[in-house]
Formats: sequence, structure tokens, C-alpha cells
Amino acid sequence: MDEEAIEALGAKVFYAAVSQEDEGIQLSGSRALGIVATGETIEEAEKIAEKACEYVKGNVYHRSDVGTPELVQKRVDHMNEIL
Repeated sequence: MDEEAIEALGAKVFYAAVSQEDEGIQLSGSRALGIVATGETIEEAEKIAEKACEYVKGNVYHRSDVGTPELVQKRVDHMNEIL
């Protein structure tokens, strides 16, 4: 993973289920890391985060729907339903 390139885009990496080994960071389960970006709009932030994901290499599963305006709205609608 190229953290410097990710940060240069304006995104940040947050680690969760990982361990530091001699050969580098090893994923130890699902939701091993998150990449977060901010922007003037949700769409802008999502595009930055998606671009940043290109700098993560290896055997990882990437959910490209997270952070999209559609999924964010779905979550907002769900919260409004249960309030």
C-alpha cells in the first residue's frame, strides 16, 4: 500500500484487523482497513476515496458501493424510518 500517494490525494487510511510483520502489513480478517476522504460533496469525497483504493495492492476485497450517494441515501432513509 502506498500511504503517501493516498494521503497526497487527500484521503486517510485507518487500520483495523491487521498485523505488522517483517514483510509488511498483513490483513487478518475482513474490514481490515478503511480509506476515508472528504470533499465539497459526497460524490467528490467518494471519488477521492475510490482513487485512493487503487494504491492498495494484494489479496483484498474492495466494496466500491460504500460511500456512493445512493448507499448513503439508503442509510439515511433507513435511519429516518426507525426514528
